[in-house]
Amino acid sequence: MPISSPEHPTNYRRARLGAVALGLIVSLGIALLVAHSRPARGAVSDGPNLIVIVSDDQEYVTANRRYMPHTIEDLADAGTRFDNFVITTPLCCPSRATQLTGQYGHNNGVLSNKPGYPTLIDPDNTLPVWLQGAGYTTAHIGKYLNGYKRAGDPLAPAPGWDVWYTNTRQRYYNYTLSSNGTPIEKGDAAEDYSTDVYTRRAVGLIRRRFDTDPNPFYLQLDYLAPHVDGTATAPCRFSPIPAERDEHRFPHLRVPMPPSYDEADTSDKPDFIAALPPFSARTERAIRARYRCRVQSLQAVDRGIDRIVRALDATGLLDNTVILFYSDNGYHSGEHRLAKSKGLAYEEDILSPLLVRLPESLAGESAPPREISDPIGNIDLVPTILDFAGTDPCIDSDTCRVLDGLSFRGLIDNSGGSWPARRPLGIDIAQDGALAGGTRACRYHAMRVDREVIIQHERTLDPRTKRCEDSTEVEHYRLDSDPYEIRNLYPGPTFSQLRADQEALLSELEQIHVCAGIEGRDPEPASGVYCG
Repeated sequence: MPISSPEHPTNYRRARLGAVALGLIVSLGIALLVAHSRPARGAVSDGPNLIVIVSDDQEYVTANRRYMPHTIEDLADAGTRFDNFVITTPLCCPSRATQLTGQYGHNNGVLSNKPGYPTLIDPDNTLPVWLQGAGYTTAHIGKYLNGYKRAGDPLAPAPGWDVWYTNTRQRYYNYTLSSNGTPIEKGDAAEDYSTDVYTRRAVGLIRRRFDTDPNPFYLQLDYLAPHVDGTATAPCRFSPIPAERDEHRFPHLRVPMPPSYDEADTSDKPDFIAALPPFSARTERAIRARYRCRVQSLQAVDRGIDRIVRALDATGLLDNTVILFYSDNGYHSGEHRLAKSKGLAYEEDILSPLLVRLPESLAGESAPPREISDPIGNIDLVPTILDFAGTDPCIDSDTCRVLDGLSFRGLIDNSGGSWPARRPLGIDIAQDGALAGGTRACRYHAMRVDREVIIQHERTLDPRTKRCEDSTEVEHYRLDSDPYEIRNLYPGPTFSQLRADQEALLSELEQIHVCAGIEGRDPEPASGVYCG
């Protein structure tokens, strides 16, 4: 039985109990046919092909028809768009660790970019390993988790990948790829542009290997765009590098300027934001240039997604392939006086585009919903993928990882799946060392629930000492009446209903950042607190 919602629980201990029972039966000389949801390695699964495409640092608002017309037509128009998809660890490595494990960072060990991958708990017990065990051929293309090269041989494939075509550096040009351990050097020619290189490799696999492989495949394609490249020069200095053909696109592009842009009054924000000055003309020009380069860099991603869908269609694989597209986290382009930043618990950082296209064979009798507003987290990606694959998060009957999320398959395939009416999602970052993403938030716990966000800062970077110092600052926003998070409601008046609500939220927050698993599906966690 695949991972599913609490209404359809999966007992991960059943494999262990089944093995014991089988041993007893065999010892009595009784023959019994035992069915198991995980085929032996090498067996051919009847699950669909699965493709996960990830952009890097892409804000929700840029996944639109103007900037990514092919992506919207191929995935959103032919599938489902989630408009309330939350990244629970809004930095590159922690987000990707959650997509490998289906766990919050406080359970998988990764809450920062540095050291990143070396802190991942049990790296041999992850999604590609489980899918291999279910008979899938697995392939990774593009960027991998930050710090992977510090965990051992940077060219060696990570556990679980049959095909490993991975960049060892975060660059668009002049980088080294590992092709199943063999280094491939790329230079600065137009054909070496990393987004296009990754796309060509993905299309090649679809047309030549996956088309003849009897096993279903799992392809994870991690694009670098629109992440910054430290080697970029003007006009995209400190920005992503677009493909040569896109360098002059959108010459008059305007930066979105919601009410939070260059926020007029930041006195109610944490000290590290309250201390930021209003934008100068020079900062404004830099924001505009950076935003244009970011959108330009997405053009190759958009074309790549279209090429992949066309290759699937040409080979007949599209009719049995689930495609998911999302970004590992969002990005600031001037909101809350943050000219460039990520890693905070603001909407700009935690909201990500999520588009899912199902083949007709899985969509049910009626078309899947075009948009879903239920609160979904990136902790729910792995349970959903496993649900489609028909397998569990286990490498054997005794070694399973407890997932913190739920499968949202039932929301899109018309199978009648339900979703919790009230869904709290924890958001955590802990980076007391080298801070990533331009943020000064060293350590915080946050929660988003019922259109409210509560943020407890534990350590922030002191603007004067440039060191992480203890903090007790709290932020509270009600997104229904304040979607741009302009007015921090904390602290509410003493003995008021608002203050009582805030204390209740803070108490719930303390629980969710130690939670594990789902009640009714998983064993009780050591903390005694379930995530759902």
